[in-house]
Amino acid sequence: KANRSLITVQVVHLVYYLIDYLKEKIINITPNRAESLNKYEDYCELISRLLGDLSQSKNI
Repeated sequence: KANRSLITVQVVHLVYYLIDYLKEKIINITPNRAESLNKYEDYCELISRLLGDLSQSKNI
């Protein structure tokens, strides 16, 4: 049980790292800043939904 929660913490850290990475990439790639922020928000929504599914399936 403890091992599973440790893995979950690592996954969450990885996800947050990916969010930061994506934010940099999206904002740098997209010339239109408003459009890039919309994409970033879409990514955040998607990732938070994934995290919600993870937490429900693992019963954290």
